[in-house]
Amino acid sequence: MESQSMTDLPRRKFLSPDLSEFDLDLIGQPFPFFQPIISIEDKKIIGYEVLARGQTSLGKVRSLGPLLQSPSVSEYDKRIIDHTVREEALRKFKASGLSDSSMLFLNIHPHRLLDTIEIEAQDPLFVTGLEAAAKNIENSPTIKMLRHYGISPSHIILEITEHEFYYEPALITHLVKCYRDLGFSIALDDFGSGASNLDRLGEIHPEFIKLDLNLMRKGFSRNTFKEILRSIANLAEKLGSRILVEGIEHENEIIGSLDIGASLLQGFYTGHPLPDFLSGQDIQENVLTLLNHFRNTKLKEMKNLLSFQKALSDHYFSHHLADKFLAFFQSEAPNDRCKTEILSFFSPLWKTHLRSVYLINSLGIQRSPNFNFVQSPDHNFYWNMDERQKGRDLSMKPYFLQFLARIDINDTHWFFSDPFLDIKTAETRVTMVHRFRFYDRTKLLCLDFNISHLHDPLWHNRSQVQ
Repeated sequence: MESQSMTDLPRRKFLSPDLSEFDLDLIGQPFPFFQPIISIEDKKIIGYEVLARGQTSLGKVRSLGPLLQSPSVSEYDKRIIDHTVREEALRKFKASGLSDSSMLFLNIHPHRLLDTIEIEAQDPLFVTGLEAAAKNIENSPTIKMLRHYGISPSHIILEITEHEFYYEPALITHLVKCYRDLGFSIALDDFGSGASNLDRLGEIHPEFIKLDLNLMRKGFSRNTFKEILRSIANLAEKLGSRILVEGIEHENEIIGSLDIGASLLQGFYTGHPLPDFLSGQDIQENVLTLLNHFRNTKLKEMKNLLSFQKALSDHYFSHHLADKFLAFFQSEAPNDRCKTEILSFFSPLWKTHLRSVYLINSLGIQRSPNFNFVQSPDHNFYWNMDERQKGRDLSMKPYFLQFLARIDINDTHWFFSDPFLDIKTAETRVTMVHRFRFYDRTKLLCLDFNISHLHDPLWHNRSQVQ
């Protein structure tokens, strides 16, 4: 039997004004819709986000997001709408039988975290003292609703919008801690929109980070944004937070989300908002197909990278290019005979993907200029010398430290670095490092290769990006 509406909050007294008072196109009372959130790891729906909806005079369902953000609607009226939707969502959550196994994501404006008094007050006061706020939290409407319906806070995720965090941030941080102490989890919503602050992650340590989809879509077309997204995902993993990408409408957006390390997905493609919870928790077959496709594509990409590196290194050692580079670096003239002759030993793969060559010593100091490998408009190849790079300290570069570690453990004399983004060209590259003796001293020959062709297939078709 379904739970009855709450009796300890004077709900009906303040719900007599219907939505038509705020928008002539709307009629009746606000109500919740539920959009599923799927877990990639569990391959099932693990929760739902509550979305406020209203009905038009023509019987169509419309989002109340614009109304709740409108400056023409008072904060008091917004709070009434918010509480009405939240209570009905919690009632349905309990009645569905999911409240012991699933999670409900509730959008709560930071202002309303301070709403710790009964909603019948015509002029509600915001609590401004930390101690008073903490003391009153257990009397907040949300806590009372949960108690009434017998729902544990451990199944509720409070979504706080990142750009609205500027309202008394110290107080909100404290309130977040108080809610978490009661068993709630926290999601930081729209991370990456506007002027995001990384210190916000450290202050509230959210269990979930919902990425702004506009930032995601930039990552589909620009490598720099893609690397930013991967860095955010790596940071989230180290903090113990889970990345949730919302607003997904196309299959390529799922592929991009998986590629940066997202673990949760939400959007029209994975499940439309509905007035009730879905009967089953298994994810749709089309999403499962995409997950399998991504895994196979990623595996193929890794195999292609290893095959690519093997082809480069096999050619390097079989053609004794180390000896030829010894002669190459005996003169720093950009296109003398040795530098021209070595081109004849390069395979087509080398000529297509080699970008630069340079020497560093055992301390990580670059001892030569950068010799950049360039193809002219008439398809001839030549070396362009960059003296500015000589003398750089590269000892803190990941590939240098990795190489030193491998020398000690594996007694190796060459290896490939992890892929990295070249800032100037936005190409994805790897560095091949080979240790040899040069003028009776240990030197490391570094060769940078472009591998962008191995990564692009995972990303959104650029023609679809506006």
